[in-house]
Amino acid sequence: MPPIGKFLRRAIRRKVLRERRDTRDIECVGLALSTFETEGRHTALEDEVEDETAGASSPTRELLRGASSMRELVEKKERHQRKAIHDIIANSKSSQQLLENAYVEIDEDWTNEVGVEDFPGNIYSIWAFSDDESLCSNRSGYRDWLQILACRAGFICIFIIQIVAPPAIFMSTVFSWGILSSERIKWEEWQPSVSDWRRIGLTKFLGVIFVFMFCLNGFFVLFDEFATYHKVDWLFRTLNKKNPSVVLKGESGIAVGIMVNCWVVTWCCLDSFVVCGTSFSPAEVVYDSLGLIFLFNL
Repeated sequence: MPPIGKFLRRAIRRKVLRERRDTRDIECVGLALSTFETEGRHTALEDEVEDETAGASSPTRELLRGASSMRELVEKKERHQRKAIHDIIANSKSSQQLLENAYVEIDEDWTNEVGVEDFPGNIYSIWAFSDDESLCSNRSGYRDWLQILACRAGFICIFIIQIVAPPAIFMSTVFSWGILSSERIKWEEWQPSVSDWRRIGLTKFLGVIFVFMFCLNGFFVLFDEFATYHKVDWLFRTLNKKNPSVVLKGESGIAVGIMVNCWVVTWCCLDSFVVCGTSFSPAEVVYDSLGLIFLFNL
């Protein structure tokens, strides 16, 4: 239904045209009527809200005031946190300093409220956000230096295990690498058969379940690594754009971690077939699968 002002403007225009008067005043009258109509609607709405508040009981008014105060506190906290984030990005000179300032200045509860996703944490993330110069400059005693050497040695050992162990399990079972020749499985004599399902059907059933779960888990892990790479790339590009005077390093460390994780997941899925498929008891299936899970989570 057209508003009342529109009908009034049409009526006045027809009247003026009949009397052959200037129509410029008509638009002004219509504008004034439209303005009065809009203001009247807002005034009526405000009066209605005030009437509802005034007619409410005392506990209801207290609840309304409390809700308004809570909203103001939330907005104030959000402005403060966003300003802190801007200052952290502008004043951080390294990746480690950025991480330390964020840990001190940004409230963890606020990040949970706004839905900030956690960054993947592993040894490669520590490598990416660590600063060698600050680590060396802040260490004076021999205990500090021993701690640094122990961390570096542990990182190297974990990296070697993740690179060598998963393919070694597959190669030793298939090609007899690293085992005695007498313990080699003669795959060339293998023939399709279901005789093991008649004798140790429970073990074979558990093996199939574990192999399926390993492959399914590896599928989702690869998707997570793909999403993590895009997050990391966006993070470092945004930080370097916000603070162009300082180039934050560490993206290469995250990229190495993603490639190593993909390497481990792929080989562990292959290992699950040769490990669980050659087990002859449920205990062997479970224990060997736990060993592969250890490589997954290392």
